[in-house]
Amino acid sequence: MKGLFRIAIVVCVVGMAVPAAADERGFYVGLGLGFPSYSLEDFAPDAPDLRFESDSFGFRAFGGYRLFTNLGFELGYQDLGRIKQWETDANRNDLKTEVAIDALDLSVLGIVSMGKRASGFVKLGAAAWNTDVTYRDDDEVDKLKDDGIGIAYGLGVDFFFKKTGLRLEGAWMDVSDAGTTFMLIGSVTVNF
Repeated sequence: MKGLFRIAIVVCVVGMAVPAAADERGFYVGLGLGFPSYSLEDFAPDAPDLRFESDSFGFRAFGGYRLFTNLGFELGYQDLGRIKQWETDANRNDLKTEVAIDALDLSVLGIVSMGKRASGFVKLGAAAWNTDVTYRDDDEVDKLKDDGIGIAYGLGVDFFFKKTGLRLEGAWMDVSDAGTTFMLIGSVTVNF
């Protein structure tokens, strides 16, 4: 966690050094790739733990409106990829657990200008999340689905280049009993 905040501080300092109009109001859309992080044990505490595999990427698509220089609203969809664990037990049965999470979120953004071509933001909102958990014991398959609404929050930096931009953000989401998920996301944005 400390490492993430150090990265955010460095990005903010670099952003202040970038010259040119981050305070423009209006609509924007974005699409990004992310590195999700959450624990399988939160969803399946009795799952096998000998081998572990995780998709490399998640993604996020979003759109928003910057109402004032320091206030915006954003609606987004994020897919946090899949994580898997498996083992072969003493009877040579293959045991596998797989978890997938996606969510639709709505947030309010507090925005701080960092020169003409960059701004930092913090966001707070709610996320409607879905989880799919699949347990496989050889040919026997059990599937569990869960959904709910949790708190979504994050922080990041936007860099602007005329009508396009780049965004780096950290996004957290509370998912039921499973605790908090995290995704570090790099996005391309288009401003209208």
